[in-house]
Amino acid sequence: MLPLYGDQFQPVTRSRMNKPVVGSSKLPAYDRSLALHKVGGNPGIADELLDLLVADLPQLAGSLRSACRELESEALREVAHRIHGAACCCGTPALKRAAMKLEQVATAGNRRLLKKAHDSLQYEIDRLLLEQGQPVSADQH
Repeated sequence: MLPLYGDQFQPVTRSRMNKPVVGSSKLPAYDRSLALHKVGGNPGIADELLDLLVADLPQLAGSLRSACRELESEALREVAHRIHGAACCCGTPALKRAAMKLEQVATAGNRRLLKKAHDSLQYEIDRLLLEQGQPVSADQH
């Protein structure tokens, strides 16, 4: 049976950066059983999709940071949409939820919430990368 995840977010600190992270999630960064479910139980495909996502995330995170600095809602929406689509297939529920939230905020043009939604997505990107043994960018915002 697949786990059910709530919509709850709670603030935590990212100790390696000594600053609060807004909107971190109780959802797992990676859920192997969910990933296998998404690909019909094929572990090879699940691993390949996760590897592709993890390989693309540093470049996508850089695009997010650039768009956030410039408050480019449409660019943020486009990158969040790409991440959301990939996360839907990979068993990465926290990343999926954070990307979906940024996509919604950017689509609505809510500049007041863009930074918070961006920071939440950046946190989930970093969390997945760290969990998968990958480095995260020193340039966080």
